[in-house]
Amino acid sequence: MKRVEKVTYNQAVEYIHSLLKFGIKPGLERISYMLDKLGNPQDKLKIIHVAGTNGKGSTCAMLSSILQAAGFKTGLFISPYVIDFRERFQISGEYISEAELASLTAQLKPIADEMAGMNMCPTEFEFITALAFLYFYNSSCDYVVLETGLGGRFDSTNVVKHPLVSIITSISFDHTDILGDTIEKIASEKAGIIKPGCPAVTTFSQEKKALKVLKETAEYLNSPLHISDPGSLEVIKCDLAGSAFIYKGSKYKLNLLGRHQIINALPVIDSLALLDIGITRDIISRGLQNARFPARCEIISQKPLVILDGAHNPGGAEVLRDILSGVDGQITAIMGMMRDKDADSYLERIAPRFDRIITVEVTGNNRSQSAEELRQKALKHCKNVIAAADYGSALRESLADENTIVICGSLYLAGDIREMAINFFNR
Repeated sequence: MKRVEKVTYNQAVEYIHSLLKFGIKPGLERISYMLDKLGNPQDKLKIIHVAGTNGKGSTCAMLSSILQAAGFKTGLFISPYVIDFRERFQISGEYISEAELASLTAQLKPIADEMAGMNMCPTEFEFITALAFLYFYNSSCDYVVLETGLGGRFDSTNVVKHPLVSIITSISFDHTDILGDTIEKIASEKAGIIKPGCPAVTTFSQEKKALKVLKETAEYLNSPLHISDPGSLEVIKCDLAGSAFIYKGSKYKLNLLGRHQIINALPVIDSLALLDIGITRDIISRGLQNARFPARCEIISQKPLVILDGAHNPGGAEVLRDILSGVDGQITAIMGMMRDKDADSYLERIAPRFDRIITVEVTGNNRSQSAEELRQKALKHCKNVIAAADYGSALRESLADENTIVICGSLYLAGDIREMAINFFNR
């Protein structure tokens, strides 16, 4: 295979980001071509495939944490990243090294260049999906936890032919311009990761219309569909300190906040039971308790109480609202959103819970709504809304009323402001 000359980590990331100009192009032709050139490393990996609208990342974090606790070398591919680009590619909790990412990029770039000459240049997500498969194969991972990027059926991760298990998390409205404008259409796209004869698992809280599609797909493909059992669940506690619950006779604890994380944990527990790879209930308990996921209802300061949440769709807004029901006193929000998100539906569900909203534009992101655009929309649901000039102004302004502070509306905002906010509130 032809190789380009050695590149640095920064050059590699710059090149990968340059592929963003090709946008989102659903389909498996390009990723299949790349992987075929690489010897199809994905076919040699033991993969747990995860799709859904909300809860994918948390589900992947739990799975990875448990497999690590069991002593398995565990690959984890997630998107988007929050803190560091290398966050997308992890093995047993460690990010890919800068040197390894640069080396793999150098190996893959000639294939992408060849494809460009054939008018089929890969997108950024297709390139990093191929990179992830190659990285995990080269590293001899025991298991790989694989999160879809968008949808399922035509997502580049869906080149996986025989997953050990496919997990479908909660399905709701998001990316309707690509996935469809009804729950049934969106569910059909997510159900694309269910493969013939391979088991699938979903949550008992799945919307009825979505569950009907998943059942029909699984039946057609002769794939056993397992649904988590609400009758076997007992919630012991669920508050801002975490949660404790009993499922099928075993007690578990979670540091990830919210009742929804308990619901997310059940298909994880059921999936690992299906795999029958010797993971005990004690290992599951330890793995769940150790699971962490930044910017998902994450407490980044105690005094003042500051919660950082990257959810951006109506379902995510409802989850955040439920968590905030346990907060006493008034709440100030710092909020930024992308133009291609359903801001009105998000605001309708969450804005009335806030006593004050400070809107911001997400720095350096041309998809971001301006602070003023978002302020006008937020005013329909909250009387006290101001637009801030920048993150620093928003953070300073948020302290004015000594309220609980919630930073929300976009994972891009959460990732961009997280370090600054942690330093600011923990001075």
